[in-house]
Amino acid sequence: MFNSLNDAQAWIESVQKFGPKYDLVRMENAAEMLGHPERKVPMVHVAGTNGKGSTVAFISHILMEAGYQTGMYISPYIESFNERFMINHVPVDDATLLSLINQMHAFSETYQRTHGEHLSFFELTTLLAFVYFNQAQVDVAVIEVGIGGRLDATNIITPEVAIITSIGYDHMAILGDTLDAIAKEKLGVVKPGIPWVSGVKDASLQPLFDEKAAQKNAPLVKTKASRFIPSMPQGFEYDGESYTLHLLGAHQIENAACAIEAARLLNQRGFTIPQSAIEKGLNQAFWPGRFEQIGPFILDGAHNKNGIDRLLESLEAYHQDQPLTIVFGVMADKDSEAMQARLEARAARMIFTHVDHPRALDANEMLKRSTHPQASVMTLEEVAGLDEPTLIAGSLYVISAMRRLIKERFRA
Repeated sequence: MFNSLNDAQAWIESVQKFGPKYDLVRMENAAEMLGHPERKVPMVHVAGTNGKGSTVAFISHILMEAGYQTGMYISPYIESFNERFMINHVPVDDATLLSLINQMHAFSETYQRTHGEHLSFFELTTLLAFVYFNQAQVDVAVIEVGIGGRLDATNIITPEVAIITSIGYDHMAILGDTLDAIAKEKLGVVKPGIPWVSGVKDASLQPLFDEKAAQKNAPLVKTKASRFIPSMPQGFEYDGESYTLHLLGAHQIENAACAIEAARLLNQRGFTIPQSAIEKGLNQAFWPGRFEQIGPFILDGAHNKNGIDRLLESLEAYHQDQPLTIVFGVMADKDSEAMQARLEARAARMIFTHVDHPRALDANEMLKRSTHPQASVMTLEEVAGLDEPTLIAGSLYVISAMRRLIKERFRA
């Protein structure tokens, strides 16, 4: 039993991140022991290489505008651990989170005694989310996949609707090193008879998607093309209707399209979501660290090649001729060389940084391989003191730390 949230959070974050065996057996056993809380709340399941968080925000805000009390389970968080578990976009309060972690601590010991093995960090946080949403009696919960889909801890749910936002190269050591292999892992979220939405545009992958839809008898809706005209806020038309977003970039229109189609499918599943709720929900949606502008800074958690490419497209659209200082920090297990090369080609000045994290790539390693004529290393605190137009990109751990420092500076 923990008496403080700091101690409780320290315990759960100290647990091994993933299980020794990559399967769903522990989750299925644990859910059964807990009385299957995941079966007692209608859910929407969101998978994809990039765009999951924004799509979760879009569909959650749509549901909220339609009057539904809406749970959200996301990873990782930006500012506080509480953000992993939200209801109506409000993070779980400290007292409730302490109680929930204490429940998980006691349950993990019971599970270990019963089954002779430990639950992982992500399994515990996922179970915590299911218990929280069930205890709070939310109307619906939007669940973000952690990694992949097929064997992700969240994949014990049978949702009302599933979404696959995009397919790209990330987590290849776990998911495979071809787009087909990665797609097959993501497609594991498709359940028999359950409708699903795909925002994936890669023509080479469409046969896999069609095959999965037929195999599972699961109705597939593919998002339609939409026209992107850069503006602030971002206006666009989709399927004959006009919408406005405050999340910027062509990729956010694609994520919004996934949410629109998911809302339409939810209406076929017994929900009541008027067009006005879709429009207002998309307009209200916000997600930190996604092309977010604070003072002279743009913060974007692009941390794989596809994400960097979409980020550069947004820079081209909104800051075409503007010289930019670019700050890059990334985890060592990412394909950082390709990302670094893309960013250096756009940067007027290149800065490397890192967070205090065991997986972080040392900034000096990036500086050694840099070919940029104005490259240097800075601490996070030094970066936060910059005054010139600056893009900060890479790991969400870096974005999280930088966002706190920048917000503190501009509150002063």
